[in-house]
Amino acid sequence: MCIGATSAKAHRFRAEGRATLSVVDPGSAGRYRYVAVEGPVTLSELGDGTRDAMLRMATRYLGAEAGPRYADNFMENLVNDNLHKGHGTTELLASIQGARWHTEILG
Repeated sequence: MCIGATSAKAHRFRAEGRATLSVVDPGSAGRYRYVAVEGPVTLSELGDGTRDAMLRMATRYLGAEAGPRYADNFMENLVNDNLHKGHGTTELLASIQGARWHTEILG
């Protein structure tokens, strides 16, 4: 996941050195299905690769037309420090090394 270098999330990752990521399946009518991964987290500055990382992610989720617009808008806001308070002007890639996986289906 990509996060701001000075964000609260980055601060907590540095302090704890571990993270948990949960993903819930919103399409499981009448059931609560999720998967969670826990483990050590590493942070890497994206630097000059920030726009490319944003473009890949935005194009995957928004499509070939909207992806580049999102990436360009994101970069403009990042450079001008116009993202949410505390985000900063440097983007990090947070990677979780999956030490523990958990999945559950309730309902």
